[in-house]
Amino acid sequence: MTTKDHARDAAVQRAQDFYSSELSQKLESAAPGKYVVIDGNSLDYEVDASMIVATVHLQDRQPDARIAVFKIADDINWLTRPRRDASRPGRAVGEFNEDFDERDTPPEISRSPASLEAENFYNTELRAQLEPVHTGKYILIAGETHDYEIDADPIVAGVHLLDRQPDAEMFMFCIGCDGGQFALHGLPISIK
Repeated sequence: MTTKDHARDAAVQRAQDFYSSELSQKLESAAPGKYVVIDGNSLDYEVDASMIVATVHLQDRQPDARIAVFKIADDINWLTRPRRDASRPGRAVGEFNEDFDERDTPPEISRSPASLEAENFYNTELRAQLEPVHTGKYILIAGETHDYEIDADPIVAGVHLLDRQPDAEMFMFCIGCDGGQFALHGLPISIK
């Protein structure tokens, strides 16, 4: 039996009303094409070119936020829009794919020198002090500066690192995980 989350629906409706009545005209001329993320409970909001960055910054201030996302000048509520698999039109993401062949293996990914340098920095400078305390969390390392951010959510870590290092090439590692457990070990990450 499914139940409807009326509190969530009411919060999203408050956010939609707030956007329509208070924000849309002001933001359409100032920030067209950007995203506004609104907490339906507090009506606090954040605007950014990246929906992810705006969401993380709002959740930093409002951890229990009931979020609605709008693309400014488009008036689209992204929370109610279904995700679709671009490679399979008409099929939602996560649906069973009968064409999948378990014998197919992903291609080898070659590691860049910057990725190897970030891994070396992690192994020689950080591993011994981080693994006892932060095992299972994610660390993102800025390749050139070795600035880093740790969080249980890799997106949050990435946004906070990008706040300090907006042009950085970042590499993500799972603290205390071996390469077999973590497929993205040392790959460059982009949140923009």
